[in-house]
Amino acid sequence: MNSDNLIDLLIYQSSGARANETFNLFLYRPTSMNYLKVEGFNDWPNMHSTKIPGVVASYILKGVNEYKFFEINSWGELTDLNISEADSYLDGKAYNKGLDKVRRLKKSYRP
Repeated sequence: MNSDNLIDLLIYQSSGARANETFNLFLYRPTSMNYLKVEGFNDWPNMHSTKIPGVVASYILKGVNEYKFFEINSWGELTDLNISEADSYLDGKAYNKGLDKVRRLKKSYRP
């Protein structure tokens, strides 16, 4: 899930209200031949990879559903990108709007 083309482990943890499932993510470290737990990944429900390398999104099912975006770096650190979009109409536009914001943010970080 951090876009290094190695096989990572995603292990189910629990399910909360409204089918908000949480998982633990372990990234494979080939040099030590073990797995590194991504701290904080299990704090956010329904995490999934996106089209943007190293970026994951949480789909939070609540009164108004919401997408929240994070980045996983090569050291296994989860960084909140402080981008979230409410999905009031359940039409996918909020998700795409959030991805566009992530692309602009990542583009602004390039030297």
